[in-house]
Parts: sequence; C-alpha cells; structure tokens
Amino acid sequence: MQAAATGDASGFFKAVAQANARFPSGRWSPFLTNHDQPRVMTVLGDAAKARVAASAMLMLPGTPFVYYGEEIGMVGPKPDEKIRTPMQWSPAPNGGFTAGTPWEPLQPDWKTKNVAAQDSSRESLLNHYRKLIQLRNANPALSGGPLTLLGTQDTTGTIVTWLRSWRDEAFLIVVNFGPRESEAYMEKLPRHLLPHARDYPDYRLESAYADPDNACAGYTYLNGNGSLFVKKVKARGFCALRILRR
Repeated sequence: MQAAATGDASGFFKAVAQANARFPSGRWSPFLTNHDQPRVMTVLGDAAKARVAASAMLMLPGTPFVYYGEEIGMVGPKPDEKIRTPMQWSPAPNGGFTAGTPWEPLQPDWKTKNVAAQDSSRESLLNHYRKLIQLRNANPALSGGPLTLLGTQDTTGTIVTWLRSWRDEAFLIVVNFGPRESEAYMEKLPRHLLPHARDYPDYRLESAYADPDNACAGYTYLNGNGSLFVKKVKARGFCALRILRR
C-alpha cells in the first residue's frame, strides 16, 4: 500500500525479501487492507494506484486475501462501522445486499460503484481482479511456486521484479509503482529456476497479462549473459511475462 501510494518501491522490496527469508514455503497470507483498516480506495484515492497494488499483491506466494468490496473500489474510512458497510452489488435498493434494513447505510457512491456496473466492462477494477486471480489459478508457478527477487539497474526506485517458477514454467513479474515510465534491466537470471535450463539455453518472453495494455514493451532475454531487459514499463504498470524456450 505504501509503495502504491508513494511510488517508492524500496519498502516493498525489503518486506518481500524479509518474508521470503523468514516464512516457511507457501506460508504467506498477503492482503492490502482488512476489516480494521481504512479501505484501499480511501487510502489511495486513485484507480491506477489501486490496480497496481492489487497486481503486486496477487502475484505473491501463499494464500492472498481480498477484503469484500476491495475488488470494485469500495471506500470506507474509520470508524470500523464505515469500513464494514454492505457490499454494493447493484443499483437496486440497499445495493442489492438485502431486502431488509442493513445495519449501516451504504457508501454515498453505491448507485454507480457496484458489481453490476463493472461486471461487463473489460477495463473495470473488478475484471482486473478476476484476470489476476484466473492467471494465478491457471499456472502452478504463480499459485504455488517459490519467489525469487531480482536486482535491477532501475535508478528511479519505482520498479520491482521477481521470478515465480515451478517445474517447467516460469514467469517474470514486473511492477512499476511510480508515476513515470521506466525501464528494467536484470542481470544474471538464475538459470537453474528456468524451465528446461539444461536442454534449452535460449529463451523468449511472452506477455501473459499486462495492465494497462502493453504496459511492458521491448522485452528481451539476452542469452549471452543470462540477463533480461524490459525497455519500457508504463507508469503504474504491471506485467506477467511468461519465460519460454525458443
């Protein structure tokens, strides 16, 4: 949340590195906020920041938790009662939550910010969450594989990259928390974590999902020294790049 709010990726990198060193394999429970904390959209106040926060969180190991309504950008400040207002399903009375009387009034934006309003929109926050979850569930490397943080030569301090791998599949995750376009150069990719490393030394990168569209461009695997280069990463952009043999 802090990285998404400020654009500074250093705290995120440090926290993930510490968790990776200390937690048993798979014993992660990543989340953005919970029922005792002001909601994501209340804290960040910006859809692009909320999207990149979700992207980073859902590409971490373990079992992620999404607090209800986070996936549609529900707001909710303290006190706790205002964080726990009814789910906004539709513009129907009481947000489609109940035919009775809810314990708390809905948020002021419930008629326009609800599941029904975002369900069919390809670019909605709801469908961004769905795509991330579907990508995660469809690929063992993303749902159960270990995480390896990669050092970059990024001078802006906004880029974080990591590798998720499992058996014969591997993904490069690239996140730019910052407000400006940047590039990422990663040296000495750990070859032993790549699929078929001994039999197929040459690789290519293929986009599995990016947000926004074409968030990463000019990505190249440099076979000579085992490094990766992503020439352009859009502001608050996210890419999951599948690493494939040529």
